[in-house]
Amino acid sequence: MTISNTVGGVRIRSVKVKSDKNLGTYVVFALEANTGEALQFWEKIVATMGIPVLVDWEGEADVSPEELGQRMKRLLEGLRNGKS
Repeated sequence: MTISNTVGGVRIRSVKVKSDKNLGTYVVFALEANTGEALQFWEKIVATMGIPVLVDWEGEADVSPEELGQRMKRLLEGLRNGKS
């Protein structure tokens, strides 16, 4: 069996499971991706995970600050509401 470290064209550098007294157990994905790719990955992965998800990325900022803020707001609100 082969396990790929690339999902949807995004290279996953690492996946860590962590715990926090406020969030509980959560997952942090570190990606090699542009901002738009990372946000798209985050939006998709949130729908499949049963615990909170955070994403860290390195890459070109290819979305406007306004779009970044709007998308991050929705994702982080999901954390607070238990949907991310």
